[in-house]
Amino acid sequence: MPWVTGAALIIRRRTFDAVGGFDESFFMYGEEIDLCYRARQCGWETHFAPVADVIHVGAVSTRQRRAVMLAQGWTSAMQFYRRHYSGIGLATAWSVMAAAMVLRIVRDTVRLALAVNERRRRHLAENMAAWRLAVDREIHSGRRARSAE
Repeated sequence: MPWVTGAALIIRRRTFDAVGGFDESFFMYGEEIDLCYRARQCGWETHFAPVADVIHVGAVSTRQRRAVMLAQGWTSAMQFYRRHYSGIGLATAWSVMAAAMVLRIVRDTVRLALAVNERRRRHLAENMAAWRLAVDREIHSGRRARSAE
């Protein structure tokens, strides 16, 4: 198991300390993936315990800013890939993420054009805003990376 969700993460203190804890540069989403990845790099294993019951009321704190949070998930994923991969690995991750983004934009554009229910139209419009925000963030992060070189 490469990682587990932070809402139900239990980790040994010595492991947490050995890998430097959570990387606070991840705003939201991705910090547990990064933590588990770094632990694995140090020889630790991640396990899933199907006998444990954890109740996580998802999106309670993020529901009001849904588009921003959808975009943040994409931004955090790209931050993770940039931090831990380079060369062909990073290019592959970026290509897969970009293709997925294009497919989401096409899918939601078609769905929005066909939607008759106003609630559904609002939901899809939020998705489109999220995808635009994610693309804009990616364009700006690429510019920042090139200007830093």
